[in-house]
Amino acid sequence: GERILRRSFYFSGESHAGHYIPSMMDFILQRNDGKLVPDPSNGLEPLRVKIPVRGAAIGNGWVDPFHQYAAADAAYGAGIIGTAQRANFEDMERDCQKKLKSGNLKTGVCFSLLDDIIAQSHGAKGKTVVSQYDTRIWEIRGASRSFPLGHKDVETYLGGKRSHSEP
Repeated sequence: GERILRRSFYFSGESHAGHYIPSMMDFILQRNDGKLVPDPSNGLEPLRVKIPVRGAAIGNGWVDPFHQYAAADAAYGAGIIGTAQRANFEDMERDCQKKLKSGNLKTGVCFSLLDDIIAQSHGAKGKTVVSQYDTRIWEIRGASRSFPLGHKDVETYLGGKRSHSEP
């Protein structure tokens, strides 16, 4: 028989979770409502557990690559890159957008845009780079990420390496 979970279920995530969480929630809700039923064409099994999905929190969600890859103006406005870098990144953005429009979603020019802006944020040979999470914070190039504060404790709690804030 069918069971219903007693506790409310919430999703949370960041970045690419902006794509995955809405898709997963939609699937679960359609299954709960009986809109997706098992048949030989979809490989679904009979519903055994209804999951009471109640909400989601998505931080910095990756939901619109066409516009989100276009970061040159924001980086220039924040003083992270100069005018020559901005012009170069705008050329890369146009190339990226052209490829995205043609359906090419796995393209090196798009993937490298944001990383290149960070890498060049204090000059190609500078000792520091802007944080990918907060443009007010500068980090030592090549060092492990130090932002946000406490993230190492969370990683440890979730099964990662031993916390860096422990003695």
